[in-house]
Amino acid sequence: MQTIMVIHSLLIWLVLASGAGAAIAIAFPSLHYSFGTRMNRIMVLIFVASIDLQALLGLIVFLRNGASIRAFADTLPHAAVMFFVLISAHVASRWSKTNGRKYHTLVALAIAMGLVVQGI
Repeated sequence: MQTIMVIHSLLIWLVLASGAGAAIAIAFPSLHYSFGTRMNRIMVLIFVASIDLQALLGLIVFLRNGASIRAFADTLPHAAVMFFVLISAHVASRWSKTNGRKYHTLVALAIAMGLVVQGI
């Protein structure tokens, strides 16, 4: 159980790094590729996949620690914020597949990254 908790705690750095990389690649296409390229979509996909894994590990930790009223009350704010991170990341992933949604994707990524930092 401790191993899952440690992985859950350390995976957040992969989430932050992949989100920052995706935002930089989309915001500055001259540094890498133009918006809508396969590489940008892959970077957003890595961000979303790492958030999905983070959410799964968090759910496992929550369920294994017991769903007591006290544990529920202590972890509910964190879980709620991370749920909105998941939604925002998936919206960014969806918008990254269309060429006309560059700024929408950046806003969704920024919201997700801001909520991740707030949820730590």
